[in-house]
Amino acid sequence: MNGTVKSFDGLKNFGFIAPTDETHDVFVHRNDLVNATSLQRGDRVEFEVGKDERGRARAVKVRVVGPDLAGAMA
Repeated sequence: MNGTVKSFDGLKNFGFIAPTDETHDVFVHRNDLVNATSLQRGDRVEFEVGKDERGRARAVKVRVVGPDLAGAMA
């Protein structure tokens, strides 16, 4: 699935992705990032949708594909 980072709090290590298919925003945690250590608002990402322990949707295997890939790498 593809989407755009809507928000990401670097101190709390989580944020939300707006999927391109315009479904509900998806929670993302830093631990689920594959090729970056943080996200920036507006980053384009590819991800899979998994479930948390309460059955809520969350982004997993999140890969930054643009435009801020270099800025997101630490």
